[in-house]
This record gives sequence, C-alpha cells and structure tokens, in this order.
Amino acid sequence: MVPGNLQSNANPYQENAMNRLMHYLLLIVLLAGCKSTNPSASQVYTGLPEDLICQDQDLPGSYALVEALSGTRPNQKLIDDSTDSAGITSYIQATGRLDGWENRYILAEPSTELPGFILCEAVMFKSSAGAKQALHWPDTQSQPYETDRKIGDDQVVTWVEFNNPDNAVWRDYRVEFTYHNLLGVVHIDAPVNIATADYALDIAEKMLSRFENPTLGGTATPTSP
Repeated sequence: MVPGNLQSNANPYQENAMNRLMHYLLLIVLLAGCKSTNPSASQVYTGLPEDLICQDQDLPGSYALVEALSGTRPNQKLIDDSTDSAGITSYIQATGRLDGWENRYILAEPSTELPGFILCEAVMFKSSAGAKQALHWPDTQSQPYETDRKIGDDQVVTWVEFNNPDNAVWRDYRVEFTYHNLLGVVHIDAPVNIATADYALDIAEKMLSRFENPTLGGTATPTSP
C-alpha cells in the first residue's frame, strides 16, 4: 500500500510514462519469445539433426532406406571412418561442427526416369559462420553447376561423373545449402541420361522447409552470429 502523502504528491504524467515504458519492455520480451521458434540471423538450432533430415515423402518416387548406412554422424565417427583423420579433425575444429545425421536411400522399383541412389544429410555447427565455412570448404573433385534456384542463406551445387561396377557412366549431383548454423546436403546418383540437378534441388527445398520449421523437438537459442 502506498502511503497517502506520497500518493497525493505523485506526478500523473510521470506515472503514465513509467507505465508506457513497462508495457514497451513487456512487448519486447514477448516478441523475443515469439522469435525463438523461428531463428533469426543471431540464433542457432539446438535440437536434433535427425528431426531435420529428408523423409520418404520428400523423395521423387518409391525408395527404401538403407538402414545399415544411415543414422547419426557424430564427429568421432567422421574421424574413425576417414583415411585422413588429421584433415577431418582440422575441419571439425575450424568449422565448429557439432553433430550430424545422414539418410541413404535406394530405388525400390526399377525405373528409367529416377535416380538410383539418394543421400540426405543435416549437420549442426556452433555458429552460422561455421556452417558457411563448411559449405565453402575446398573441393577439388567436383565441377560447379550453375542454377537460378536459390536455397537457404547460401548454396553450392556441384556434379561429378563416375563409373559404376558394370562400367556404365553415372553422375552425382550434390546440393549443399546453409540455414543459420545448419548445413543441408543432398546427393542424387543416376545414369547420365537420367541424372539432373533438379532432383537434388527439389529435395533440398523440402529439407529447407524442415530447417525453417522444426517440428519434432528442435529449438532455437539466441547466440552471437
């Protein structure tokens, strides 16, 4: 309870100004809370990478998940599986890589129109700068592919040709893109007469929608850009 003598001497204009200030501060807090579900440039995703990975319904046809080759990709597994553990360790330290998840799919039914193999990967970094550094990590094996389609904050699209076991020429298209501290990767492998970058770009766009709207427990936590 406010003492009567203090209450009678109060300046109504000062009280109104204080109320407006409190309302303004409250509004800022509420807006900041709303933004946490859709990360701004100064926020990072801190959920699980498997919540962001492409699913069966994102693919252009009927595919089967190759479970033995899919799953979590923590930093230590990258080091253990690499023939250049020092190089991978340097990459992890330089980019601030945290964790990743990879799904590999194989065509379930014979087709003369669809890619034979599809790989999707979601990778988390400590910051958006780290994700961008990973996106532009030197790659001397692939050729750049030009496209007018834009995905995420930044993207790189490349291709490389290789011979499959029966010596037929196949092409691998790879789309990599960033969204804040996330890196999305999509590969499609197909014979050269079937392979097009659009298959990979279509899947990457659907992955981006998952990055933008995580629905399975992902959260965005403010941090420095």
